[in-house]
Amino acid sequence: MSDFTLEGFEEPIPYWATAKATGELVVGLQLFTKDGRRTGNAFILNVFNYTNRKQHPTRDIVVDTVLYVVVTDMGNVVRLAESEIDDCYYLGDYIMDIEEAMCSRITEGTRS
Repeated sequence: MSDFTLEGFEEPIPYWATAKATGELVVGLQLFTKDGRRTGNAFILNVFNYTNRKQHPTRDIVVDTVLYVVVTDMGNVVRLAESEIDDCYYLGDYIMDIEEAMCSRITEGTRS
């Protein structure tokens, strides 16, 4: 009898996913709420750099920040910094197909 091992076996991913998550904040990442009273589950729709320039009497202060556009299960769209994502969400197991995720969200125009 041969030995059965799971070496090399990859668990299939759900139909709505494109890949397994790696722990990085990337477009499509599932986000699970830490407190359902504050927000629902979500995913990352976009990532962009935001530069904030503040004028100071002796020099200009430039602060570069990475912001994440997050869409909740109810279709709300918010921009969050990494620290805000850490405060509100657990990172999910999969990278979602963005088109599939957007189609499954309830948007303001379709609510009765």
